[in-house]
Amino acid sequence: MLRFLAIVALAATLLPAQRPTARKKPAPKPAAPAPTAWSLEAIQISGNKVFPSDAIVRATGLRLGTTVKVDDLQRAIERLTAAGAFETLSYRYTTAGEKLSVTFEVQEVIDLYPVGFERLDVPDAELFQALSERVPLFGRQIPATGAMVQRIVEALQAYLAAKGNTARLTGRLLSKPGGLVMTFRPAEAPPVITFVKFEGSAVLRAE
Repeated sequence: MLRFLAIVALAATLLPAQRPTARKKPAPKPAAPAPTAWSLEAIQISGNKVFPSDAIVRATGLRLGTTVKVDDLQRAIERLTAAGAFETLSYRYTTAGEKLSVTFEVQEVIDLYPVGFERLDVPDAELFQALSERVPLFGRQIPATGAMVQRIVEALQAYLAAKGNTARLTGRLLSKPGGLVMTFRPAEAPPVITFVKFEGSAVLRAE
C-alpha cells in the first residue's frame, strides 16, 4: 500500500504543471470623437471705443443659438475686415460641452472723421438712415480711406439712382469751418458762373 502511494506521488511530480487559464481583458471602448461644431452661446467684443458692440456683432454675421464651426469664426473676421473700420482683428473662443463662446478683439482705425454731404438733393437725415441700413458699421464718424468709403459711395449711388439721380459720386476729406469732414458729393464739379447778364433792369432811387 505504501509502495502504491509512493508511485502515485512520484507520477504526480512528473506530470507537467497546468497553467491557470488567462482571462482576456475587454477591449477599451473607443474614445468619442471631439466635437467640431457647437451652439453659439455668447459673442463678446473687446477693444472698441467708437463703434458700438452691438453693431460690431451684427457685422460679424453670427447669430446666437446657431450651430457654428471654427471656419465660421474665421469668416466673421473676414467680414469685419471688409467693413474697413479696424486696424487689427483677432478672436478667441472657449467651449463647454456643446456650447461655444467667442470674443472678438478689435483695434479701431485711429483717424475718424464726421460725415457730410453736398449737392445730393436729399435731406442728410434720409441719407444717414439709408447708409445705416446698407453699410456695416456706418456711423457719424468714419475713416477717410479704405473699404468703408468705397461701400458708402456704392450705397449712395444705388440709393440715388433709384430716385433718378445717376451722378457718379466721390468721397473726400474737406476742410470745413468746424474742421475736417469726410464729404460725399458728385464727382463732377458744379458749373462755374463766369458771366451774368441782367435784362430789363432799372435803377431804383433811394427815397
